[in-house]
Amino acid sequence: MTKIPKTSFYRNATTALLRNATTALPGNATTALPGNATTALLRNAKRDGGSAILEFLIFALPLFIPLALFLQNVNQSSQLQYDTNNYARQLARAYVTSPSADYLDARLNAVTQTFMTKVFSKDSVTSIPIINVQCARTPCLTPGSAIELSVVVRASNAQSISRTSVKAYVDAWR
Repeated sequence: MTKIPKTSFYRNATTALLRNATTALPGNATTALPGNATTALLRNAKRDGGSAILEFLIFALPLFIPLALFLQNVNQSSQLQYDTNNYARQLARAYVTSPSADYLDARLNAVTQTFMTKVFSKDSVTSIPIINVQCARTPCLTPGSAIELSVVVRASNAQSISRTSVKAYVDAWR
């Protein structure tokens, strides 16, 4: 028995396994791969190294594009809702801290203009938000009175509409 170097042994064993491999043919007949087919298989196996990346790009990437667009839309909607909640809280704060009813319109307009230029412009809001104030007592600025302020904001694409409501109390020690 002759001693075969280790590298030759593994190479010869792999080639022998491929030569003895059988392929299924129609009708349950099997045949051994001829020597030329074995070497062709080895050559093709070496050349298919980068095809997985190409297959991923062709098949998976088109599936990720709609997912990315959906996540972007969800992000824009949630950002608009967050900004609307903040806007309503600031309006309610300006309302209940107003010294008298004479200053209410000016204070609410100042908050609205600030939000329109600094916050809502990022959310692509171009129309003035709809504000509705309901008071628990008359007049609204009665000490200890509760107010409920509702806000509706529409984005310019008209698909994103954000609604929120805030309850605030007028200081009891006015």
